[in-house]
Amino acid sequence: MQNLELAVSIAKKAGGVILEYFDSQTQQATLKGDRTIVTKADLEINRMVIEEIQNNTDGHGVVGEEQSLATDSEYQWVVDPIDGTAMFNFGIPTNVFALALTKDKLPVLAVVFDPYLNKLYVADEKTATCNNQPIQCNTKQLQKDPHMYIGICSDAKGDFNLHEVARQLSSDYGVKFVSFRSAIYMDMLVASGKLCANISYGGHGYDCIGAHIVKLAGGQYSDLNGNAINLLGENQGYFSSNGLIHSEMLEIIKSSKQ
Repeated sequence: MQNLELAVSIAKKAGGVILEYFDSQTQQATLKGDRTIVTKADLEINRMVIEEIQNNTDGHGVVGEEQSLATDSEYQWVVDPIDGTAMFNFGIPTNVFALALTKDKLPVLAVVFDPYLNKLYVADEKTATCNNQPIQCNTKQLQKDPHMYIGICSDAKGDFNLHEVARQLSSDYGVKFVSFRSAIYMDMLVASGKLCANISYGGHGYDCIGAHIVKLAGGQYSDLNGNAINLLGENQGYFSSNGLIHSEMLEIIKSSKQ
């Protein structure tokens, strides 16, 4: 089985688990040490991903939010079993399954699956698609526009004052902000041209799986300092955009550093 075929197969299986437990009385959530929650579905999906990769690859490793498989292979998979677990637990369908493959620490493919709308986002080394149709970031500039929407997740503490960033963008350009409590869900909205950008304090590599898809859809992706994202490690926040507004917005973000 080829790596992309494997990734798609895993994503569909994960989607089945998500739908099975979604808004169900059998859902079980516990609080982790970092004050985020984990559900029975998260754990089941993470275990399934590791089993599938063990059974279908030659020693590839897995870096997962809930469980990992350490190997010395140049190929490492990164998985977020449910990005947006809180919304999943509340019965709100703004959460996705996300999986990426890296070679020598650089992404070579990524898949994101929204099982509620049956939307499968895929990026290989050349193109980004949703349900086999090409997707593209929008071409909006940072100027007054009643239809400029940006995703934001700013409830965590960090070195940047994202509340001030939001205030300035709203005041100067009339930007409207949305938060669906799933960074990767919002990254897919950037990649498909619905949002102009997405900003968050979060920094885990698995939170940034959408980066490869955004880039191949014509956008840009960086940490809040403008540095490249490390999918296998920690990052100082993350910021996806349509590319055209990236530099200008980065200056505003950097100016908010506390």
